[in-house]
Amino acid sequence: MFKKEDNILEVGSGGLGFVQKLSREGYNITGLELNEHSIVKAKKQKLKVYAEPIQAFAKTHEQAFDVVCSFQVLEHISDVQSFVKAQIECLKPGGKLVICVPNNDAFIKHSEGGVLNFPPHHMGRWRPSSLKALEKVFDLKLVTFAYEPLQSYHKEWYIKSMTTYLQKYKFMRGVAKVLSLSNLIRYYTKVNSANIKGHSILAVYEKI
Repeated sequence: MFKKEDNILEVGSGGLGFVQKLSREGYNITGLELNEHSIVKAKKQKLKVYAEPIQAFAKTHEQAFDVVCSFQVLEHISDVQSFVKAQIECLKPGGKLVICVPNNDAFIKHSEGGVLNFPPHHMGRWRPSSLKALEKVFDLKLVTFAYEPLQSYHKEWYIKSMTTYLQKYKFMRGVAKVLSLSNLIRYYTKVNSANIKGHSILAVYEKI
């Protein structure tokens, strides 16, 4: 996805893992992050990470980047319009915008008591149709769309979520009286995990 000659911007660098990895591999990457601890950490490691909102940063970095990306950030944003618009402004013509968010068409929509998927933590819920609609609103063309496979560390969450969801159906409650529904789902997960959509979705757009 990235070329060594690309000028890359990550919006919302969090714990700095992505910036660290690409910097070590010789990529030219800049990060934006509002967490003070992360900024201090970045300075110590001599990483180019700045405490500035993308809306302000875009005013002085118009068409400066080949790639702008954000991972698990957009769902926290209430003003989607200005956030996405500013990222596009930072892109060169033909540049790539990469967005990764939780998939609310996947198993997480069945989670009971998932308070972190509600405001004020998550300000919006994104699904494939939402991401695809961005090209109708902004000067973007969707070029790649991918589903994260179910990760091993999410399997127990998946099993619990699907067990709770299926128990809402009368037929499945009957099955649960005879068999262990959670064990059935656990077995299904074991033999079919490669085909189960995981927590997140990723979309890559081209600026037009």
